Amino acid sequence: MSVLETDRLRLRISAQLWGQGYAFESASAVMASERRALGLDRIVAMTSPDNLASIKVLKIIGMRFERRVKLSKDKPEINLFAAEF
Repeated sequence: MSVLETDRLRLRISAQLWGQGYAFESASAVMASERRALGLDRIVAMTSPDNLASIKVLKIIGMRFERRVKLSKDKPEINLFAAEF
């Protein structure tokens, strides 16, 4: 299955709220909720390689780096993280 053949949720936090724990709380809640509601055994996340704050949050919530992916020929590579249950 392609990375794009999955349901997606985009999380964006206003710069004014960075560093206050909202990304961690939101991502944790979504993972727990979707896992219970949909019975998912795998959740993926993507972020740019230079977004160190997002990478930190993904690692804290239990996601592991898998590989770099290109979503289209004209776009840069991004990091793919995943959590399996």
